[in-house]
Amino acid sequence: MGTTVIYDTPKYQQSAIVEDSDRGPNTFYGCQKLSAEEVVKSHSSKWMIVRPLFAYGGEGDMNSLIAKTIYAKLNGVEKIQMFLDPSKIKDYLHVNDYCDGVFSCMKEDKCWNNDFNIAAETPLVTGEIIKLMDEVCGQSFADTVEWLPQTEYMGNHILSSAKAREYTGWSPRISLAKGIRMSYESILKSEGYNPLRYLEEAASRNIDLTEYF
Repeated sequence: MGTTVIYDTPKYQQSAIVEDSDRGPNTFYGCQKLSAEEVVKSHSSKWMIVRPLFAYGGEGDMNSLIAKTIYAKLNGVEKIQMFLDPSKIKDYLHVNDYCDGVFSCMKEDKCWNNDFNIAAETPLVTGEIIKLMDEVCGQSFADTVEWLPQTEYMGNHILSSAKAREYTGWSPRISLAKGIRMSYESILKSEGYNPLRYLEEAASRNIDLTEYF
């Protein structure tokens, strides 16, 4: 399970990243994941690397803009910090589609000893995603999010799934609107789930997360 933050994203602000695009991670996490890919390839006779772009879901999703914003709104949280620039383009993929993509690759012998990027390929400006959430959920989410554009290190992040489609015929089945609705309904019914746990822990320890960007 890889990550697209291994790529040198500033080079691809106006074009989609493909599997052979230049590497250049900007975070320690990205460096670790890139190193892990090399370990897997050099120490396994049969390997596969699949990288999702902005996978999200409902209950259980601890990181995405969609899950954290919905949870905050439903639980009366006034503001949550979002380490994104609302003017930049992102492409969110429902986790069910990502899992389907992984299994589609695993079932094809020709996919082994190869790498694939998996994306919804329906990019939107991040601020427009919030507006879509408003429409789908019948709520107003704009005031819930405190954007921190100075922490945005990827900018526009767009990925091509052409290779995965060519090898497997895979394509996403869940539109962003449908996925948001699925997330909203599952979080509405969830118990004991809190995707803001780490943000709250940092706040309780007086840790300013913006210092790490």
